[in-house]
Amino acid sequence: LDMPTDFTRPAVQRLEGTRFEFAICMEDSEQLKQLAAQTGSTLYMVLLAAYSTLLHKYTGQEDIIVGTPIAGRPHAELSSLVGVFLNTLAIRNYPSGDKTFLDYLQEVKEHALSAYEHQEYPFEELVEKLNVTRDTSRNALFDTMFELKTFEQQEFELEGLTFKLYPTDDHTSKFDLTLDAVEQSEGILCSLEYSTALYKPETIARFAQHFTELVRAITLHPQQSLSALDMVTVEEKAQIIYGFGDVGVSDVATVEAEALFHVFVEEQGQLVPDHVAVVYEEQQLTYRTLNERSNQLARRLRNEGIGRESIVGIWSERSVDMLVGVLAVWKAGGAYVPLDADYPSERIRFMLEDSGATVLLTQTGLQERAQVWLNESQGALDEGKTEGELETAVSAETMESDR
Repeated sequence: LDMPTDFTRPAVQRLEGTRFEFAICMEDSEQLKQLAAQTGSTLYMVLLAAYSTLLHKYTGQEDIIVGTPIAGRPHAELSSLVGVFLNTLAIRNYPSGDKTFLDYLQEVKEHALSAYEHQEYPFEELVEKLNVTRDTSRNALFDTMFELKTFEQQEFELEGLTFKLYPTDDHTSKFDLTLDAVEQSEGILCSLEYSTALYKPETIARFAQHFTELVRAITLHPQQSLSALDMVTVEEKAQIIYGFGDVGVSDVATVEAEALFHVFVEEQGQLVPDHVAVVYEEQQLTYRTLNERSNQLARRLRNEGIGRESIVGIWSERSVDMLVGVLAVWKAGGAYVPLDADYPSERIRFMLEDSGATVLLTQTGLQERAQVWLNESQGALDEGKTEGELETAVSAETMESDR
């Protein structure tokens, strides 16, 4: 697992660690259980799918192995037998951004059920059988574990005695990260055991926040693709826009009211550059491509003199190109006038003149039509004003002469 760490991984694995505890609220916990029931899976499978999705978002990896302990009592006659039968399973899943969470959950379900069938196979023999290259800095096969604990009876009493769980912390961590979850009446209590040789406490706290945000997004939109599921908190969005000062929940309304749309797009371009940003029919652009194309066009517009108080006409058919043009105009500092490709030429000409537009952006496919109606009053279209799919078709000089 290629997780970003705060410290360089030691050459020899160190076992110092500690825990960070957090909770999934009752409402989200119930939604997770409902999702499990609707999909014929278990709460463990849903949480494992969510956890591996988070690891995918952190690492970009689409082949992730998560370890999990198994009771090792597949036969009923072993249920009351005293002794430790625990074994470890290495469950391999393939999260990728284009899969919906529901589809990915079905894959996780199948892989988990397949792993349960072989739970008696000793983990040590598996490692030996695979003949993997051993690395003294990390565990074999996987670097993180996940466990959902269920206690049928957490407290009980005998005459004069009360027994209950006693939390302990031995300040060790056998793996880079271990996520433990326990069902409670108030929700799902989670604990992240982590290696202090790799991570700072604040990093793990942020990781836990991202997990709870991702879980909430899953409960709301399980049909979304993994790339579209959001894990960023509102506080982080506010910090990205306004800097890393003291920004709390009370500032969110202000952020939402004052932040500019193209700034949000740029923010997403930094956080999730490969996520799909805009879709129209068969066309789609990622945040990275959308930002790159709009930045390129914005620079061209600036060179054409577009800035504050400038008006730009956008004559375009419905497409992803239209959004590129809108963002470019905003980034250059101007405002735009939308022109429908089906408008009569007289109406387009009037709207450009009435608005005071100094530059017209159009698509390559519309340039010939633009040239026909512009030639009626201004002469040949300036052929040098082209830039990609959405382009500068009329310069400030030609618009002035037309007027």
